[in-house]
Amino acid sequence: MGELSFPCVYGLGDPRDGQVRYVGQTFDLAERLLWHADLKKHRRPLGLKYMAWRVELSSQGLEPEVTVLQQFGPEVDRAQLLRAEKQWIEKLGAQRLVNAIGPGVNMEIEKKILLSNLERFQAGEIDTVFQDDPELRARLFHQRTRMPPKLSPSHVGEEPENEN
Repeated sequence: MGELSFPCVYGLGDPRDGQVRYVGQTFDLAERLLWHADLKKHRRPLGLKYMAWRVELSSQGLEPEVTVLQQFGPEVDRAQLLRAEKQWIEKLGAQRLVNAIGPGVNMEIEKKILLSNLERFQAGEIDTVFQDDPELRARLFHQRTRMPPKLSPSHVGEEPENEN
């Protein structure tokens, strides 16, 4: 792996559709790929979305595909790598990535939804851990804020007919 020991911004792609799902930066790609390969030894969490995606791939016998998005020379500093990583995240669309980012995201609610989905995925009830459940989201938001949940139209009773 010595030929991969260089600073860069890289993407981990989903082999099922070829789409980049995670963007990272490193001074040594070879070392970082070894770190990504062993989910049990992660010293810092990459976020639940990332872990759920990796579990989903692993359950299908798949591994992420690595793409070097931008390579740098040895003179690059951390600030340059971080700026480039941010630019790639914005370019690829943060909302479709599994990076642990995003302003306005309630991580407590996202964690509960992903954990619920992970159980349902492992039981074969749903096809992906990223399936959104608006009703579960509304209930969790209600529990957190004590505000009444907004239910979908299928949960709203029909208006009584006007007798006039």
